Amino acid sequence: MVWIFGGVLLALAVLILVGAYWAYSFSYKRVNKTPEQETDYSAYKEYKDDIQALLEHMESLPYEWVTTKSYDGLQLWGRYFASRPGAPLVILFHGYRSSVKRDCVGGIKLCHALGYNVLAVDQRAHQRSEGHALTFGVKERRDALSWTQFAQKEWGKDYPIFLYGVSMGAATVMMAADLPLPEEVKGIIADCGYNSPRDIIRTVCGYNHWPIGPAYFLARVAAIVFGNFDPESASAEKALSKTKIPLLLIHGDEDDFVPYPMSGICYQACASEKEFLTVHGARHAISYLVDTPLYEKTVTDFFKKHIGSETVTA
Repeated sequence: MVWIFGGVLLALAVLILVGAYWAYSFSYKRVNKTPEQETDYSAYKEYKDDIQALLEHMESLPYEWVTTKSYDGLQLWGRYFASRPGAPLVILFHGYRSSVKRDCVGGIKLCHALGYNVLAVDQRAHQRSEGHALTFGVKERRDALSWTQFAQKEWGKDYPIFLYGVSMGAATVMMAADLPLPEEVKGIIADCGYNSPRDIIRTVCGYNHWPIGPAYFLARVAAIVFGNFDPESASAEKALSKTKIPLLLIHGDEDDFVPYPMSGICYQACASEKEFLTVHGARHAISYLVDTPLYEKTVTDFFKKHIGSETVTA
């Protein structure tokens, strides 16, 4: 009986590990996309011409590749779009299995028009940056801290910094809010972010019609065993409840991936000065495209409010 019981336990453990590795490959493992795949999200079809114009605008701007080391030794890369010395710096973070070219082109255009310097980073395990696993913001939040430290070492400290993210990038910058960021970080802009890795993973399990409890159990085991992180070790809610950095939340009320109420949860949790822009009719990560004038005005006003209108040149 003991041998039978031991065999059953071993078989169960093997099944869990096999399932967990599948979950790791499905959810966390690095996936290198081709340029053609970077803008293939179905919600973009209506805005194809606008997206192409934004891409062409970004590619027309001079930039240089810069690099820094993450806290755990990965080589991280980003595009630096220089405007003028001493101008505000906006550090942009793209979303899950996405890219600067898909999520950040609107922000790059706006910040360039304002005369700001822009650092648009490749998140760990994406594009040029090293890493075998993305971690839904758990490790990426510390990369955000590394990028602020890099910026101050590279370009000095006499300018304001803003952290600006879309989707997982939004969760990344919110989850960084309670880290020892430089005092020059004047604000955080979070476009369609989620309140915690746990909740978004459970939500995606539901989207796929998997039993949420067992599926999330496997996903968490996968993260811990193969991704070397725990999705429950950090959250935007926890970080925002401890921050003093002003926050601007943006979310489309027809988001079909990150539920709109998740930004409401973040808003309620936030202990600092905060604003919330709802873009009516916007699906996931396209609020900029759905109402460009409103989006740009809201973000520009947020910049002006927290750095002084004299620094805004457009």
